[in-house]
Amino acid sequence: MLDFFTIDDNQPKPDFPEKAGLDFAGQLDEKTFFSLQQKGIIAKEFDYYTDFRLDTALKMRLTIGILIRFDQIQTCYFINFTHSL
Repeated sequence: MLDFFTIDDNQPKPDFPEKAGLDFAGQLDEKTFFSLQQKGIIAKEFDYYTDFRLDTALKMRLTIGILIRFDQIQTCYFINFTHSL
C-alpha cells in the first residue's frame, strides 16, 4: 500500500512520516496506482515502490487534470444520453 502524508513543500523528508506527526492523507493500492498511470493521471516518472514527493504545484496540476477528465466524461455521457433521446 502506498501511503500519502501532508507535508510543507519546504519541510525536509522525515525518515518515518508516521512518527513525525504528519497528517495521513490517504493511500493507493498497487492496482489502482498502475491503473491511474495507464490513464495518464499519475505520470510514468513516479514509481510505486520508491518514495516520491508531490509539491503543491504538481498537486494542483493533477487536480486540474482530474477535473478536466471528469468534465469530459460527464460531457460525453450527457451528449450520448441526449443523442439517444
